[in-house]
Amino acid sequence: MLVDYPDSEDEMDIFIENLVASVEKTKNSVFETFRRPFFRGNKRNNREKEEQVVKDVISVDDDDDDDGVDELVVVDEDDEIEVLEGKKKTEEKSILEELFAELTDEEKNEVELALSPHHNQDVLVVYGDIKITGEILQCLGPRRWLNDEVITVYLELLKEREKRQPEKFLKCHFFNPFFYQQLAGGVSGYDYKAVKRWTMQKKIGYGLIECDKIFVPIHQKDKMHWCLGVINKKDKKFQYLDSLKGVDTDVFSVLARYYVDEVKDKSGEEVDISTWKSEYVEDLPGQENGCDCGMFVLKYIDFYSRGLALWFNQKHMAYFRLRTAKEILRLRAD
Repeated sequence: MLVDYPDSEDEMDIFIENLVASVEKTKNSVFETFRRPFFRGNKRNNREKEEQVVKDVISVDDDDDDDGVDELVVVDEDDEIEVLEGKKKTEEKSILEELFAELTDEEKNEVELALSPHHNQDVLVVYGDIKITGEILQCLGPRRWLNDEVITVYLELLKEREKRQPEKFLKCHFFNPFFYQQLAGGVSGYDYKAVKRWTMQKKIGYGLIECDKIFVPIHQKDKMHWCLGVINKKDKKFQYLDSLKGVDTDVFSVLARYYVDEVKDKSGEEVDISTWKSEYVEDLPGQENGCDCGMFVLKYIDFYSRGLALWFNQKHMAYFRLRTAKEILRLRAD
């Protein structure tokens, strides 16, 4: 474009004024181009918001483009939050669908057949040295107390699940139902020596100090009731979960003492738990009958091992029983 430059000083002043006005007009036009999509219908259409958008217009040098023009990227805080919230809702929906996935007709028929009295003496599956017969599996039928074998196998399957997808689950250790009885039920009460070999590195492949959470099922024989103790290294807590909202004053001291002894025995380190909290978990789903305590314990463990809140209640227990039976029959926890 050719420009006729002014000859006199007065013409030069006029030329400069027109040029400044033109530049200002162009700048406002560009600003409006970026401003309009973000403020249409937005009640916070004020100067502070406009200034924020200006700050969020970032000039990005495109190294692959030699035309000398930078790429303009506009970032709006509300839009970014909306995208993140949408992504979070999608992820939560996906998790919920996984947690409460309906059994297929084939799976339902398989479970129904396995739970029938006709298979009482049949060995349905074998895990290690544990044989799950039809009679043993029937504890997952309606209104039955869970037995040691089913709990043990299911917790082993949770560990295998974690190994398959370590990026999806917390690193956990799952003690079987006999551990706490051995640890706390010695002649003189607490007895670390009775369980010190349970967690040898060559046996389990890792140290408990590496785990985010350690789950300890607890069977109260005098009450015929299952509860759960958790050594929660991730949040520096010792936790106790009881679906009947009961308390046990001994559990915290036993778990704390065990963790200190275990770390020292396996690593030679002195772990400091002086700042750890002891928590009776109160905000948890509770049972409304006298038979589902074991099922609640298994699902507390399942959800906590995923790093999730306890998104279930009594009405889900019938479904969880069938699902757990299916998972044991296929020796794979989902």
